[in-house]
Amino acid sequence: RGRGHHPRHPTMGIPLSTPATTQDFALQELGGLTYEEKMGGGRFLKTLRCTTNDAGHAPVVVKVFLKGVGTPSLAPHAAQLREIRARLPPAAAPNVLPFALFRETEKAAFLMRQYLHSTLRERVAAQPALNPLEVRWLAFQLLCALEQMHLHGVCHGDIKAENALLTSWGTLFPFKLRLTYI
Repeated sequence: RGRGHHPRHPTMGIPLSTPATTQDFALQELGGLTYEEKMGGGRFLKTLRCTTNDAGHAPVVVKVFLKGVGTPSLAPHAAQLREIRARLPPAAAPNVLPFALFRETEKAAFLMRQYLHSTLRERVAAQPALNPLEVRWLAFQLLCALEQMHLHGVCHGDIKAENALLTSWGTLFPFKLRLTYI
C-alpha cells in the first residue's frame, strides 16, 4: 500500500462506479418512480428527485445509501424512523413532515419523502427579500412544528435554515427529526 492510502471502512457504502447508476438502481429496487434529477453532492446518501408513476405524478425525494460488504443491518434506524412517523401523524403534527418510506434491501437502503420547493436558506437568499410579515409567519410555523414534535417526544436535533423545507406557497416543514425522551 502506497503512502496516503487508506483502506475502505466496510460500513461506509460502496462507490458509485458500480455498473448501474444510482438512479437506475433505485428505480429498479423501489419501482413505481420516474427519475427526474440528482440533487446535491452527498457523499454517503445520494439524493434523487423523482415522480411517482401513479395518477398524481407526485414529486418525491429519494435518498439512497448503497451498502458495502460488511455493512450492518439498518433495522435499528428503520425502527426509529417508524417510531417517529407513528408519533407524528398529520392530524397531531400538521407542521411536521417525517419521511414517508424507509426500505432496506440487501444492497441498499432508501428513504423517501415528498419533494418540497426549497429550503429556508434558499428562500432567505432569494429575491424579492422576505417582508417582516413573511418572516413572522415562517418563525411562527417553525415554533409550531417544534412544539408539536416536543409534545410527542421527538426533537429536531439540528435546527438551521438548510433543514427547514418550504413549499412554493410558503408553508414550512422542518426535517432531520430524532427520537428523544423529554
